[in-house]
Amino acid sequence: MINYETIKKAFNLTTQKIDDIENVGNYLQFGTLWVALFFMALFPELCLLTPLQWLAITFGQLAVCSSIKFIIRKKYPKLTIRPNGGFNSMPSGHTCASFSGFGIMLFGFSHNWILWIVTILMGIFAVFTAFSRIAAKKHHFRDCVVGSLVGTLIAYFII
Repeated sequence: MINYETIKKAFNLTTQKIDDIENVGNYLQFGTLWVALFFMALFPELCLLTPLQWLAITFGQLAVCSSIKFIIRKKYPKLTIRPNGGFNSMPSGHTCASFSGFGIMLFGFSHNWILWIVTILMGIFAVFTAFSRIAAKKHHFRDCVVGSLVGTLIAYFII
């Protein structure tokens, strides 16, 4: 089972390192979306989506993720408890946002070698964001998996 303790032991993380990882994850939350927008402007001839679709993905993932959190809180309150005792755990909003940016890069371009490299990096950054949420004891593994699926699927269906 992937959780806070297994990550802490596997990577020999101190409290300071965990705080640093959490801070990077906080920046990467929307960083992938901004990188996707940058590459939309840089490679307009390879871009398969419009800026309006980018906005729809950006705000759509926020709306869908928040709605799922609300529904889970009402129907399955035990799934809302975070590892640190807080609430609104399922799904991870940070992970959802970062994977929607990855989804834009994956589904929104006719790829050349530069875009493939950037897409792979965005995937790594999205996975790191999910890792940061587990390492910081903000989310369970399942929350990050659901967040990643929601973010990627929102991008896929809108594109």
